[in-house]
Amino acid sequence: MLHTIITKSKGVNMNVAVIDTKLVMYQQQHRHKHAFQAILDVAQLGVGLLPHCSRINWAKDLGKSKRCTNFPAYKAHRKERNKKMSATEKRSLEKFLDIYESSNDVLSILGNVISMEGIEADDLAYIIADRFAKNEDVNIYLISSDADWARFLVADNIKMLHYGRAILIGAEDAEREFKVPQQWGLFVDSVAGVVKENVDGITKAGKGRVLQYLKKAEYNKEEFFKIFDEAVEAHKYGFKFPEWASSTKEVSERNLKILAPITWEDLSSKEKEDFRAQWSSVCSKSEDELIQVTTMKYNYTLIPNPDVKRFYGI
Repeated sequence: MLHTIITKSKGVNMNVAVIDTKLVMYQQQHRHKHAFQAILDVAQLGVGLLPHCSRINWAKDLGKSKRCTNFPAYKAHRKERNKKMSATEKRSLEKFLDIYESSNDVLSILGNVISMEGIEADDLAYIIADRFAKNEDVNIYLISSDADWARFLVADNIKMLHYGRAILIGAEDAEREFKVPQQWGLFVDSVAGVVKENVDGITKAGKGRVLQYLKKAEYNKEEFFKIFDEAVEAHKYGFKFPEWASSTKEVSERNLKILAPITWEDLSSKEKEDFRAQWSSVCSKSEDELIQVTTMKYNYTLIPNPDVKRFYGI
């Protein structure tokens, strides 16, 4: 099992950070900073809220998502959106993607880069969180501001460090922060759809409406499907099924197949072996090497301050 690779002895707490790499780097680019400024920001954000991290994992997308292969419409709208960008916006995006895709040699100095062909960073975060759920020897900190990552708060030893807001969020905080109870987040999305991922749900069935009907059904799914079907048939609030569906249950079940995170059991033997190898790799944590790589390769001098050194263990 994966946790046996990490937990060397009982009673030794490991504080494991899993970073939504593309999100944090893109937010820096959006703020007109160099993308590697995110490295400093992650450390400065985490150092005051987290214990010293025993392990840093940079979760990265790699290649075409398996979801895009299985469901061609998944995120397909992003290509059309990119075509409408101005020349300046395209250059900025290309510059960012070039840095992001070639950043492993820098990020690996400050932790382990976890990336697997066809598997999204979200899935990697879930695999790690799920494997250590309720393990008292391990604390998992998910660093992101993506509400989808709140779905992974499946145990008390898993927290989400909201990037940009500098707050720690547990399962009990998810409803206050994201308006949806953690344990119902995926189900609500399966009915309402997820616009940013081009997953269509019931028209006009926003998260608030879905939650309203869930409460009315006392969180009983079969009762929910029944009363929501009745609401759609009555054209209440403008509800309308997608062309490919004739019931709320059909919409939910189809979308759950798309949105549900990939689990450890879903990986092939080769993928599990690849994951273990990346997880077990040893980073050098050399301050001189870090400065040399960022200066020579990216013309960016990354000077580790005390926060960086403490958080990354340099």
